Amino acid sequence: MGYRDGISAGKEASAQEGFNIGFKQSASSGYKWGIVRGITSAFVNLPDQFKEKVS
Repeated sequence: MGYRDGISAGKEASAQEGFNIGFKQSASSGYKWGIVRGITSAFVNLPDQFKEKVS
């Protein structure tokens, strides 16, 4: 492995590590946001008589 190969491999490893970290963080945030949106959507679609009891 030469100098250029080492530089290329280092860049790829660094980019992959950054992607993995970002993906993990965004998956967690996306899951939580999905829960909030689901609850909100369910509440909006409740009949009015149930909304009064819940709020």
